[in-house]
Amino acid sequence: MIPLRPLLPAAVIVALVAGVSAAAFAVHPAAASTPSQIPVTRIYGTDAIGTSIALSETEFPSAGSASAVVLARSDFFADALAGGPLAAKLGGPLLITPGADQSSTIDPRVLAEIQRVLPVGRTVYILGGTLALSPNIDATLQSLGYLTQRIAGSDEYATAVDIAQQLGNPTTVFEATGLNFADALSAVPAAIALGGAILLTDGASQSPETALYLLAHPGDTRYAIGGPLAAYGADPGATPVYGQDLYGTSAAVASMFFAGAAEFGAATGASFPDALSGGAFMGAPAERGPLLLVQPSGPLPDPILSYLDAVASGLTQGFLFGGPLAVGSDVLAELASVGGSSTPPSSTTPLSVTTTTLPGATVGTSYSAELSATGGTPPYSWVVTSGSLPAGLTLSGSGTITGTPTTQGTANLSVQVTDSTTPTPQTASQTLSIAVSPPVVVTTTGTSSNWSGYVAGNGPFSAVTGTFTVPRLLAGTPPTDNMGAWVGIGGIGSTRLIQAGISEQSVASNPNYFVITPWWEVFPDLAEQSINTVVVAPGDSVTVTIEEIASNDWQIVLVDDTNGGSFSIDVTYSIPAGSAEWIVEAPATASGIVPLAPFSPAITFSNLGFTGSDTQQEELFMVQAGNQVSTPSALDSTGFNVAYGSVAPPSP
Repeated sequence: MIPLRPLLPAAVIVALVAGVSAAAFAVHPAAASTPSQIPVTRIYGTDAIGTSIALSETEFPSAGSASAVVLARSDFFADALAGGPLAAKLGGPLLITPGADQSSTIDPRVLAEIQRVLPVGRTVYILGGTLALSPNIDATLQSLGYLTQRIAGSDEYATAVDIAQQLGNPTTVFEATGLNFADALSAVPAAIALGGAILLTDGASQSPETALYLLAHPGDTRYAIGGPLAAYGADPGATPVYGQDLYGTSAAVASMFFAGAAEFGAATGASFPDALSGGAFMGAPAERGPLLLVQPSGPLPDPILSYLDAVASGLTQGFLFGGPLAVGSDVLAELASVGGSSTPPSSTTPLSVTTTTLPGATVGTSYSAELSATGGTPPYSWVVTSGSLPAGLTLSGSGTITGTPTTQGTANLSVQVTDSTTPTPQTASQTLSIAVSPPVVVTTTGTSSNWSGYVAGNGPFSAVTGTFTVPRLLAGTPPTDNMGAWVGIGGIGSTRLIQAGISEQSVASNPNYFVITPWWEVFPDLAEQSINTVVVAPGDSVTVTIEEIASNDWQIVLVDDTNGGSFSIDVTYSIPAGSAEWIVEAPATASGIVPLAPFSPAITFSNLGFTGSDTQQEELFMVQAGNQVSTPSALDSTGFNVAYGSVAPPSP
């Protein structure tokens, strides 16, 4: 996408068979061959389910000592990722059993462990809906005198939010991608230690469910576990904790939250079940140490070795979760010999700054940009070493440039990033510039019989974007009335216009009901086209972006930010593109312009932006039959409102 210049800121009784426990587990300390080695205990069963039971038996050795049990499926990670903090808070183990498509019943070994560890009358919390874990499991547990509670959203992202709510909406949030398991599982002990919750992103895009939760809890402390291609890409405002790969991220989490660890846990990074139950085990009050991800065989990943060497003097115990088929004896031996080798770890990847250009700014308009780097050992810290930022802007240590410029011109500066490599951090520098344009000025005020809002003129423009809130029509609105809210390009000084937005109209059979229709249009060549793949409701936030991606090739994108629905289409169209608009409209029909339908609350337009050279704005009030029927508020650094009627609302 072309960069947009902001217009405005933009288990109980153990079942025994032939003398073997139901878990068939083993707890084996690694042999120590030198005084410098530490004991590493392998905890495992005959399979992943057996390992989860072995961990439960280790953590809760006394029958009936758990307050609850958290149960997740053993064959897919999605709903289970956020379950570790819940198990820790409830005071119980995290056990796993086959998913509904693998078995319609609970694994008998797991059932035996629940009966051993959990008194009758207590609750088993089941993660995921009946398509994840069979409803027969609930029935079986209830028949034995247990209570069951399902924690299940419409998808894994919603389930994670539901778990956060079950935790009491903690003020610390760990975000990690829900497309894979490694980052989230590395975060579990840290989240438990800080009393936090784990929420999931859709890779480098924010999931709508997580976005809504964060919006409702703006004061939360947020950590992004994973880099720009994962959680940090979805939430650049969070504190980033990540490495070059899943092992590096696991080490980065350990370094940040367990810098003085006396114990550690390790599990394979190639599959999730051992790390899932192991993370909850490490977060338990008796353990409190990081979960480190390792390869099934071969040398320890460099970042993991670096972390362990850094904390070796304080280490007293290690745990390895999973049997020899999951993680080989060679890896166990390496973990036991941490700090006893004179061979330093291999060097980390060289540190470099990947940001080479910065977006322009506008005087009086809020500005935000993120600096990025690669290599080295995150987290990073940033400083300006020469030159200066434009007046009004500052650089945070995490690499975020924010503020409101006060003076136009071009500022040249050099920035330096320092990583967390020990014992000697790496540094890297980059020369950058920020061009600050003159302020946006509203030069004219006018009236229109069908438009109300703001127009930027004297283009050409090659892109426009904006976000608006969806109002509700007032009860009793005649079906002959109509209103629309849209973002467009063209139309002023030309009869040609590209636009997209929503319209609202009462139902003829009952004016107390109304419909909202998303649409796009290339006027006059292609009449309004309904978008049937996006469902919009009152209170939703809708973002429209129209951009010329090649000569006369325009891309129209409409996204419902609230529910995640989206639409995109490319059209070939020659247009002067002399203006950009953010408008509330009373549509025109063959019979003329219809009355503007009354709506509430006021529509808020925000994140306004365009690509073009003009900064002159026109404010439009709508007047019909001699009455002012809509009023835009003053344009400020967050955008503006459009209210129905002649009284302007407070500025946003």
